[in-house]
Amino acid sequence: MISISNKRLTLALLLASSSYSFYSSFCSVALAMDQITRPYQSVRSFGMGGTKITNGLYDDNFFGNPARVVANPTSKFTFIEMTPIDINTRTLNAVSAISANPSNAIANLAGNNLHERFELVTPAYYLAATGERKFALAFGMLSSVQIDINLRQSYRLNLGAVADAGPALTLGYKLLHDDALAIGLTTHLSYRVSTSPNYSLMDYLAGSGPSLTSLAGQGSMVDFDFGGTYQLTQIKDFDITLGAAIQNLLGGDYSNLSLLPLGFASGPVTQPRSYGVGIAATRAVWGSFTYTSLALEASDILNNRDGSIFRLIHIGAETRWHSIIARLGLNQGYFTAGLGLDFRFLTLNFATYGEELGLNVGTYEDRRYAFSLGLHF
Repeated sequence: MISISNKRLTLALLLASSSYSFYSSFCSVALAMDQITRPYQSVRSFGMGGTKITNGLYDDNFFGNPARVVANPTSKFTFIEMTPIDINTRTLNAVSAISANPSNAIANLAGNNLHERFELVTPAYYLAATGERKFALAFGMLSSVQIDINLRQSYRLNLGAVADAGPALTLGYKLLHDDALAIGLTTHLSYRVSTSPNYSLMDYLAGSGPSLTSLAGQGSMVDFDFGGTYQLTQIKDFDITLGAAIQNLLGGDYSNLSLLPLGFASGPVTQPRSYGVGIAATRAVWGSFTYTSLALEASDILNNRDGSIFRLIHIGAETRWHSIIARLGLNQGYFTAGLGLDFRFLTLNFATYGEELGLNVGTYEDRRYAFSLGLHF
């Protein structure tokens, strides 16, 4: 007689054979873990096509270009800045479908990525370089959780989850007689927990059942970001500024600190050293509008695995009318739009953006919607 374990192995081999044909047919479908992982990015940045190297403000100081801390218009204390919703269209549709017919909905999830992200900054303080002050700083406690679930057409299940937490301190200084040059440094103390990149249903059928220790890893590190901006010239009342930044100077491998409170033996998904460059045109007053900016950037360089260079391109624009802020952009070739409401003590930001889940632009757009709110003093 054939043993139970042999039956399970035979079934696993049959599934493996079948999955090859599925993979050949659906090789153009993206995998959830092919997306670029970022520890933090504001809803404001999402609305502006992902730009932040030349136009980032406040919470984007921490994981964008630290030199931009000198551009924060005013000093403020943030009691809380929260992004409770960063969800994609497929997750919204799945929730509705599962409520109506769970069995059919789950069967139709194959090949779709389910995405949700939560971000929190509390508290944070920003000292602006206003008046004669050339020095600026920002300090904040940041945390984020991103979950991506993808049942592939090849019968492999992606359980992609990354959780980050820790403080960040950003220091910036303006140089030269006209303050044209700014430099900045951010120090991160980060703790990360993440799932293993892949877990296969075939592994389960072959007898390798999942456990918390096998599915997750942890690590902690201290690392640094460095950046600069330079006001190059002025063209028709627009200030032209260049920007460049390096994230995770030490490599981002979450291994140089021994803060490991959980019982996971393996390390988490790493956050590789990456680079960003860009150029922006800004104008303080333009008719009825204020704080108008347009930016072209390339970011996440070296944090792109084997992906196309076009996944690094970000274009964004922002302008303000009283307390209303409008944003437009292109993120990895997909349109973005955003709306901000700034009532001094209360800020609200909405954005829709497309994220590329494949290795090349145009492979698989993941359309997402995000919302954040902040309380400031």
